[in-house]
Amino acid sequence: MNKLIRRPDLWISLALFLLMIPAERLELFSSMENWLQGNRHIVRLNTLDADKTQFAYDDIIIVDTEEDFFDEYGSWPLKRSDIAKLTTIIKKLGAEVIALDMLMDFPNGYGEDPILAEALESAGNTIVVAQLEFDGDGKFQGVNYPTDTLKVATESGYTNHTLIGNKISRVRFFPKEIEENNIWPFAIKTLAMYKGVEPKLEDGQLIIGDISVPLDHFNDLWVDLPSLPPNAMFLAKDTPAGISAGEILFDLQDIPDDEWDEETEELHRKFPMIFLQVQSERFMELNFLRIQSTH
Repeated sequence: MNKLIRRPDLWISLALFLLMIPAERLELFSSMENWLQGNRHIVRLNTLDADKTQFAYDDIIIVDTEEDFFDEYGSWPLKRSDIAKLTTIIKKLGAEVIALDMLMDFPNGYGEDPILAEALESAGNTIVVAQLEFDGDGKFQGVNYPTDTLKVATESGYTNHTLIGNKISRVRFFPKEIEENNIWPFAIKTLAMYKGVEPKLEDGQLIIGDISVPLDHFNDLWVDLPSLPPNAMFLAKDTPAGISAGEILFDLQDIPDDEWDEETEELHRKFPMIFLQVQSERFMELNFLRIQSTH
């Protein structure tokens, strides 16, 4: 016992260890997370098989509304009547789920909401953005849905993320709010719609059909980024994951129905089943779930 008392290094180590427990619980190390996150991705990408870390190219395409598209389009933002055209064409190309990563919570000033609502309802299996609203103390205030006209025509999913430092790295689940409002994170609801199931939270696990992913003690899902090919900087621009919205809106909208199959044969082979309408960070969550299900 006397020897232990005379070993201050052991007591200091024990004290530091005990301090680490509440520090981790209270996320006092969050300021270090930005640096650690990049290293975590590097380790993951270099230790797992490539097919477990690459983007789900066969399942997801991002329709990219990039600068070149808007230069040709001639205005910003997209008219909702043109979003309706995109939705209709994308459905004709065979997309099973169309996810519009756009918050449309104010009525359109040109009266185009009914046009978009009709296109969404006709396409089926569509989803648009909502947001959970909290006050300054973190108390839940309600759900900011799309306009009433659009809400009844499509599904909604919230896009709130959890910040660590200045990085978006987690998707937080709010069990009480999810149960009371039947509102799930945008990407989770999109994936569930594709699989034809309802997502569930059970015993700290997110369950989507045959996919089960553990959440942390804050009910957070940590987002892992997919690997990119060499020299690729942007997923939507530099890989097969993306296609310009101009290739759809400008090139396909005027094709007569009797010429459709011949003119769109190549795109029919390219288009997958899960679809994201615009360039987005939500694809990371979808890809993360696919990767985690293989672990």
